[in-house]
Amino acid sequence: MLADGLTPQQIQDIITQAAREGYSFRWWQSILCIVASTVSALAFVYFSERFRNRAKLHDTPKITDAEETAKDGHAARKETLRERLAAHQMAFQLWQDLLHKANSGREIMAEAHKCEVWFIQNKFYLSPEVQTAFNVAIHAASYRGMIMHDGQRTREEGEELAANWKEIEQAEAVIEEAINAMQIHDKPAVAHPITFHGKEVK
Repeated sequence: MLADGLTPQQIQDIITQAAREGYSFRWWQSILCIVASTVSALAFVYFSERFRNRAKLHDTPKITDAEETAKDGHAARKETLRERLAAHQMAFQLWQDLLHKANSGREIMAEAHKCEVWFIQNKFYLSPEVQTAFNVAIHAASYRGMIMHDGQRTREEGEELAANWKEIEQAEAVIEEAINAMQIHDKPAVAHPITFHGKEVK
């Protein structure tokens, strides 16, 4: 069947029924009926398709805008993730430099100051756990520099330096965990307790 028009079989049935009821069709009248029905069906199909195409063209800008917005949002999230990952990697590098100079009083204080300046400028790119761990490492390193700067150390100060080393060292696991969590999407970071002078820092 052509859209809402009549099929040739239906037209033939109408002509047959009319003939039975005593109405005689001339051959050209039969052809005219078929042509008229076919033309009306084709016209219906044409205008229906044209209407659908116009509707698609009308909706296309809306769909395109939504797709562009989604793409922009995804690109922004990826860029933010790259920036945060870079900040965590830099924090890890700075922490390593801090640890390598931990046995030189003068050098570790200078390195702690360098880390503190960077931390103030970049702390909001770091996760809260890394902020805490890195900040504690900076303060522990500064305190270590003051103890070592005094020269001669008592036994108690030696024990304090050993505990202080652990306070600097503990940042490693926290920063590494945060980096791994960002590189593996949807992987939650494992919490690590951070201590400073024997007390847990939150």
